[in-house]
Amino acid sequence: MLKALFEFLRTRWNHFKECWEHAQHHWAVSVIAAFVLLYSVWTEYVEPWVEVPQMHIKKLPLSWALMIAFAALFFIVLEGSYRKLKDSKNVAVEVPELYLQYEEGYKNTLEYSAFFLRVEGERKASNVEISSEPTVGDNHVRLEMKWANPGHPIGTTTVPVKADCVYHKDGRSALYHGRGGDQIYTYFDHKRDNPRELIVTLNYTDVGGRACPPRKFRVHQDAPHITDAKISCEPVRLSCI
Repeated sequence: MLKALFEFLRTRWNHFKECWEHAQHHWAVSVIAAFVLLYSVWTEYVEPWVEVPQMHIKKLPLSWALMIAFAALFFIVLEGSYRKLKDSKNVAVEVPELYLQYEEGYKNTLEYSAFFLRVEGERKASNVEISSEPTVGDNHVRLEMKWANPGHPIGTTTVPVKADCVYHKDGRSALYHGRGGDQIYTYFDHKRDNPRELIVTLNYTDVGGRACPPRKFRVHQDAPHITDAKISCEPVRLSCI
């Protein structure tokens, strides 16, 4: 519970920092809000104890000053969030959209893993790196999918991806078997805990070497048995909220 709370707070804090960086008027608004708070503290708590001749300063209640400061903070976050979203949409138009897809027809082949890469649109993706997090397998082994990077630009033509289900135990790494199309089924069969899913991350650049936003895909198996199961691979929709 505490771990989830800390993770939530960390995510919100990172989002706040990104919004702050994208906001254009944050320094001006911050200075105004700070001045209002200092003015309120002076008129409420300092000025009554300091005799300043020929000065009659109108008091500003601290509650009002705090409300103005929170309104300024809200404005900064709102403006930064809007500009961040606008920038991300502009980037999405300019960078290649790389996709990981699964083809059920290759599930029983020896060579192909049934996973393929492709790009939508005219721009190509380069320096593609595929990764996924390890998990706990049955018999307390460390289980993971090992992905082979293509090593060349990806365009609209689908490119097969080599993927192996690997387990680690007692300092050794090994495959359960060598059938390419069966590797993802083997992974889910030996994965100890539900859900029967795997998040795959694609890191890549455009042909000019500029880093593109990473894309994540959810690989899911809908049933526990290989005879009935079907594999799906769908993009993970990331949200800034």
